[in-house]
Amino acid sequence: MRLTSALQRLQPRSLRTKVLLPIFCLMIASLLMSTLAFVVGTARTRDQLLASQTSSDLEQVEQTLLARADVVQTASTLLAKDPAVSSALRFGSASELETLNNRAVIIRERFQLDLVQIYNDRQQARTNLVLASLYRQSSLLGLELGSAPQLQVVDGQILLLSRSELANNGGTIITGIDVQVELERILAEQRLPIDLIIQLGEVKIATDAALLAGTPATNATRYISQEPFPLGGASLTLGVVRQTAAIAYVASAGLAVMIGSSLITTILLLVIGVLITRSITRPVQRLAEHAHALAAGDLAVRSAITTNDELATLAHAFNTAADRLTSVLQHQRRETQRERAILASIGDGVLVSDAAGQIVVLNTAAYQIIGEAEAERLQQMTEIDEESPQFYAALEAIQPMINQVLGGNHTASTQRLTLAGRTFRLNTSPIWLDDDLLGAVANLHDISAEVESERIKGDFIAIAAHELRTPLTSIRGFTDLLKWTDISTLSTEQKMFVDIINRNVMRLNDLVNDLLDISRLDQQKADRAARPVDIALLTTQAAALIYEQALQKTMQISTTLAPNLPLLSLDPSHMTRVLHNLLSNAIKYTPDGGTIHIQLSQRPGDILLAIQDSGVGIPLKDQPRIFGRFFRAENPLSEQVGGTGLGLAITKSLVELNQCSIYFESVEGSGTTFYVAFPLALACESLPAIHHYEELAHAA
Repeated sequence: MRLTSALQRLQPRSLRTKVLLPIFCLMIASLLMSTLAFVVGTARTRDQLLASQTSSDLEQVEQTLLARADVVQTASTLLAKDPAVSSALRFGSASELETLNNRAVIIRERFQLDLVQIYNDRQQARTNLVLASLYRQSSLLGLELGSAPQLQVVDGQILLLSRSELANNGGTIITGIDVQVELERILAEQRLPIDLIIQLGEVKIATDAALLAGTPATNATRYISQEPFPLGGASLTLGVVRQTAAIAYVASAGLAVMIGSSLITTILLLVIGVLITRSITRPVQRLAEHAHALAAGDLAVRSAITTNDELATLAHAFNTAADRLTSVLQHQRRETQRERAILASIGDGVLVSDAAGQIVVLNTAAYQIIGEAEAERLQQMTEIDEESPQFYAALEAIQPMINQVLGGNHTASTQRLTLAGRTFRLNTSPIWLDDDLLGAVANLHDISAEVESERIKGDFIAIAAHELRTPLTSIRGFTDLLKWTDISTLSTEQKMFVDIINRNVMRLNDLVNDLLDISRLDQQKADRAARPVDIALLTTQAAALIYEQALQKTMQISTTLAPNLPLLSLDPSHMTRVLHNLLSNAIKYTPDGGTIHIQLSQRPGDILLAIQDSGVGIPLKDQPRIFGRFFRAENPLSEQVGGTGLGLAITKSLVELNQCSIYFESVEGSGTTFYVAFPLALACESLPAIHHYEELAHAA
């Protein structure tokens, strides 16, 4: 029971296991077979085989050289004991010398010697049979040779020599072999597939001349085994060089066996894998075709796989996902259609760009505006540049604003545009999703009617103000004439009436002047005559002009002016008007006995003018509209002071016309501070260092 339960647990339960388990088993079997074949093919490693072979070669060569040493000694002894040799050396006749030479040739050929020399008792060579390379060595008697074979280096060659003396000092026999020639003879006779190398001291000989360059070492193509070997009374180094081609052949044979077994196993794997996967790939392919059809927009496609395995589960999941995707896409399509309908119904032109500034969405109104602007542009052009990357005139005007919002500090901006004879307010804002900038939206609102209404109103105000000036001048002239002539005939009440008329004429004249200034500023007809201005001097002069008014209300005026301020490029008449308006308001809206402080300071980026009063302040609800036209804040002194509500509007326009800025701080009941910031970019001379303030108090 336990065995059956264990086997049941080992049975594959998933389709993936059913496919992978046989393949995995076959791969293991293939690996085992390949490994076994390779191990069998390379049971003996390359180095072990070569070491064994070279050891056998060394032993065989050493035995042969030792035997040849005995042969050399035997040959010299035989010649020394030969009576014919002794007789020939003693008498020296021609026939005897020929016999001597024949005997030497017989010994050389019989024993395969490379050198045979016979000397008489007077050390005269009678026979000299040597190698061609040893012809220069006509006599070897000078060498210290004994009866035992000895190794000698002669003319760069290693010779194995033996010396025997004839009886009664009748002569000397020297026989020998050239070791290098002997090595080549050994390789040829014994058919050894090797090369030999011998080194005796500094002299090195080899059967392959390439082995004489440098120090021979084992590499990928040859194996070298060397060991010391005593021969001829000297210790030399004998080396055997065997090429590895034969061993490589054995290794390649083993590799071929392994590759063959792997190929057989791979073929088996492929056959079995094809049989197994065919039953899987067909339904998977059908499911993939259904998925491609769904991706192409066929929302009605569904899978019909009914097998009882994982493929059926996958098909069911696919059908469920397709149902949900269809529902989501239909809902998204309805939402898109609804948003498009809403966008198309908006009367303003709406343009949406991506994060790169490329326009991707335009509503119907935007298309109409762009089309009208393009039609007007084409009517004014003599040639059309069809290769222009920005073909529409409206887009050429809107694109910089979109790029500014996307590339700057990502804040909304507003600008006026004139397209096809109409004026639009362009509002551009960035589109954020969490912390990602998706793009920008631009809104084109047609304000042509408003602009035209403002123009008509401005023209009317300008005309009315201009027409009022003439009668006001006449009225003022007559009232002044009444005051300057003898008015003793006038009663007290009549004199009061004249003063009232004069004051109201002055108020009307101020109103007319304000209206004319507003009209010129609206129509951008106000000129700015900039020149170097000492703002500190201008401030001092303005304070002096209101001194009498402050004196009447027992007010205190104090000034703090930074020294060495640079000259600024400003319109002095505009700045005088600004200072007069701000200081007049400070006096008007400050109760008797109050204080006004004028401060002029230099900051790192600008020069700041601050006019602080201890007046009634501006209510919080009225502060956003304080620079509006014809607006007067509600406070206890508004009725007493009077005014047109145009002073601060004119002041703000003049300040901005001179590339400066104005703002204020106010607390109701505690006073107001107006600030005018003059950028140092308007400086006309090098800027001095910022100094501490030097306060001058003036009591009025």
